[in-house]
Parts: sequence; C-alpha cells; structure tokens
Amino acid sequence: MRRLAGFVLLSVATLQPHWIQAQERPARPPEFISPEVSAEKKITFRIHAPKASAVRLTGSDIPGVTMGVAMKKADNGVWEATVGPTTLVLMACR
Repeated sequence: MRRLAGFVLLSVATLQPHWIQAQERPARPPEFISPEVSAEKKITFRIHAPKASAVRLTGSDIPGVTMGVAMKKADNGVWEATVGPTTLVLMACR
C-alpha cells in the first residue's frame, strides 16, 4: 500500500494544470533608442505603448514642448515625436 501511494503522488505531481499550458509568453517589445539626438540637434523621443490610442510628449525642461506634442504611432507599437533643434543637454545614466 505504501508503494502505491508513492506512485499516485508522483503521477499527480507530473500533471500540468490546463491554465499553465494555455498561457503564452508575452511578445518582446521591439528594440528602439530613446532619446536619440541627431546632428541637427533635434531630439527624437520614443515609447512602446501598443495599446494606447494617443500619446503626448510634455516637459517643462524641453523648449517648445510645455503644451505637449502629439506622438505618432508606428506599426510596431512604438510612438515617436521629434523636437528641436535645441540646446538642451542630455545626460545619460547607466
């Protein structure tokens, strides 16, 4: 009897519930650079928000953007807006 009980426990432990099999891994977001500064001193900001219906870029530290700039959505779900040229100094943090 003891041997049979061990076998039953092993069998139950190896079964996967139906909800584990049904789950899918979320898709990885596309790779993109943000912010990106061009040679003309324009700055392009990007954000991945595939389910958003509208995105606005605002910032008190960015000249000309205090009222907000509408971002445009690409087919891959990345929203983008370019501002400038500007003399804004960007600092990169790692």
